[in-house]
Amino acid sequence: MPRQNRTTLAAALVLVWLIGTAFGFWWFQFKDLRPFAVNTANKNIFFDGEKMRNHLNRALEKNKDRGRPDDKVTTVVHFWDPACDCSRFNEKHVRDLMAEYRKQGIRFVVVARAESFANREALSQKARAVFGDVDVIWNQDLRLNKSIPSSPAAIILDGQQQLAYFGPYSEGAVCSAGSGRFVERILDGVLAGKNPQFINTLAYGCFCDWQKQG
Repeated sequence: MPRQNRTTLAAALVLVWLIGTAFGFWWFQFKDLRPFAVNTANKNIFFDGEKMRNHLNRALEKNKDRGRPDDKVTTVVHFWDPACDCSRFNEKHVRDLMAEYRKQGIRFVVVARAESFANREALSQKARAVFGDVDVIWNQDLRLNKSIPSSPAAIILDGQQQLAYFGPYSEGAVCSAGSGRFVERILDGVLAGKNPQFINTLAYGCFCDWQKQG
């Protein structure tokens, strides 16, 4: 093969490789970019904080975790799907929140999406390996499950059993603390005696469908 043809072939192969690499990076980074909630018709259910906390308590008791939380304790409920790529970006953010706000009396509960695990004990162990010593319940046992559009997501209930927040932790391609601090701002407000009752369904970022099958 003439030298010029070899050079042309090599250049073409490098171009194909660059295009493939760029597409792979784009796919990995942006395939899960979507609105947090497309349909917000059911959002009013979140304003009944007492009913939400009752559902949460029953799920904790059913799973024989650590029992009913004190109803006067502000609680962050984290919706976690271990099969969701976006969860991996979000996990450090959640761990940092736990480390900062537990010292101020905030309780954290993880709702784990269990369909992809052979048994719940394995999922519970994985959740605690990721988040540390935390209460774990499963999505099938929480009656509010069908109202959750996407994950990662958080519900915050204040000490008066009122909704303080429902929505994502942040927005953007990786949903890290650097692309929004929704939960932190709400918790700081609650600790200061303010409850904004904020339903945040318009965020756009890396989210996975909580209602998917399998």
